[in-house]
Amino acid sequence: MIKKLLQVLNQPYPDEDDLKSIIKGALSGGLVVSVILALFQPFGLHEAGSDVYYYCLVFGVISFIVAIMFDITSVYVLGLRRDHPNWTLWKWVVSIIVMVLLIAAANFTYISYAFVGSFDPSRFGFILYITAVVGIFPVFIFGTLRTIKSLKANQQLAQTIHPKSTEEISSMVDLPILKSKATFKIDTQSILFIEAMQNYVSVFYTEEDQVKKEVIRNTLTAIEKAIATPSIVRCHRSYLVNKDKIDHVEGNAQGLQLYLSGNDNKAVPVSRKYIPIFKD
Repeated sequence: MIKKLLQVLNQPYPDEDDLKSIIKGALSGGLVVSVILALFQPFGLHEAGSDVYYYCLVFGVISFIVAIMFDITSVYVLGLRRDHPNWTLWKWVVSIIVMVLLIAAANFTYISYAFVGSFDPSRFGFILYITAVVGIFPVFIFGTLRTIKSLKANQQLAQTIHPKSTEEISSMVDLPILKSKATFKIDTQSILFIEAMQNYVSVFYTEEDQVKKEVIRNTLTAIEKAIATPSIVRCHRSYLVNKDKIDHVEGNAQGLQLYLSGNDNKAVPVSRKYIPIFKD
């Protein structure tokens, strides 16, 4: 049982980190908090009388504001990659716990001045307990079920995908290097995949049956335009892959994983929006 739980916790979590998804997630979380409080009115909330739904809405708004500030800080300030395979369920759970602590602090501040009229630190433990019951446990259950559901669905999807060669003729291209007249000349059919790393890209390719890597200062978009060949396609926000090099496909909770011929050490992720490219 523990072994299975650990396997689930180490699964990539199906998350998104674009602004639209962040706002949608924060809005959904705030709505869930308001609905749970309104339906069950726990911890004496029913004593608020006719104002009970107003306070349920306030706590939902507080949850929304804290959640969206936390997510924006995590993604755009700290640079956490939440659409990458190393963003696992247990990391997501830890981030939720931190978020809940921040929401508890915000709720405590609001309650202290709206109800008590003063700031009493001794009450924080109780507020944290309330926030944890309303927030952490339902979210943890939701996250676990979502991971398991996505994992099974993508594993089944992977079984239906059979890599096909584009039968493209080998050609040489010059990959531009930012702020330099120099280029990196390479045969497109030797490319395995290309990974973005902030202001650089790593080109993984084969040469004399050996996998090599060349780091180039440029964006993935610029490199994609320079290659401009049907066999090299975008499969993820941070990856390009050579379709002719795909050996087999597997699924995880985030999407698909491509295993390439001659590159057994690293799987290339396919995010959900790019899956249709490989279903043709």
